[in-house]
Amino acid sequence: LQINQITNYHGLKEIINFEIIKNNGKYQEYKSLILDANNIDIFNTEYQNNIIKNLKGKFINQKLYFNDKSIKIFAKDKTLLPKNNQNISIISAHLGTYRGNPQILIHKKSDIKVEY
Repeated sequence: LQINQITNYHGLKEIINFEIIKNNGKYQEYKSLILDANNIDIFNTEYQNNIIKNLKGKFINQKLYFNDKSIKIFAKDKTLLPKNNQNISIISAHLGTYRGNPQILIHKKSDIKVEY
């Protein structure tokens, strides 16, 4: 990749312009790059901008509560968010930060699963 332009959005580095110079096909199995949230400290900035999976908890007031901790869940499209007090599993979501606070970003409905 050739990165042409980066911006800083409230502490989160964001690539806004890039070019693929050479595609060597090395990571066609991209699912192997998704981090298991149970094996990392999702609050460590080292994991910022990674994709995580396998995190379960209760969704209350836009936060996921799990293992005596909580993290904000954000979705640009609010219809993607579960209802309050639902137990959910993170299938695949973007681990980010906003104004220095870690959060999980949901991009599509299949990123989460409601547990019954």
